[in-house]
Amino acid sequence: MKAEKEQDQLKLTLSEEEYLKLTELVFLGKWVTHSSYENEPERNPYNELEQSVFDVSRHFDLPKHFEHYETHSFFTQRLEDRMMNVVDTYDQEAFWMKLASLLAQRDVHLAMEKGKTFSSDVMELVVERELAYEQEFEENGLRNVEVKIKK
Repeated sequence: MKAEKEQDQLKLTLSEEEYLKLTELVFLGKWVTHSSYENEPERNPYNELEQSVFDVSRHFDLPKHFEHYETHSFFTQRLEDRMMNVVDTYDQEAFWMKLASLLAQRDVHLAMEKGKTFSSDVMELVVERELAYEQEFEENGLRNVEVKIKK
């Protein structure tokens, strides 16, 4: 990859492989920001940038990666499916990490509310609990998790 600045323009020179990786990153980034604009996807400020980056694909012979319809360029179903597998893997990891973090914070907070004092830093305790939850979830998933719903 090569980059140069000309007045207010940045010009990148990418190999085909680098370009494909860039489009994948743009797709994944747009996917993440999409949740912020779920009710109004047309307001997503990254729409235009994604389309600009994808439109460059018209200059390459990439039928396995892109399809074009009128003024729009988009991933083939095969490539989009592959990217959605990346998203799904991320979502799974993020779920378990967030759950462990929230439960650890809750445990330490409840202990502090009950008047328990700690000899070490509270953040250290939270991290220790997070690691314990992560190990538990890795070994048992939700098998040992119980939720009590008050009526």
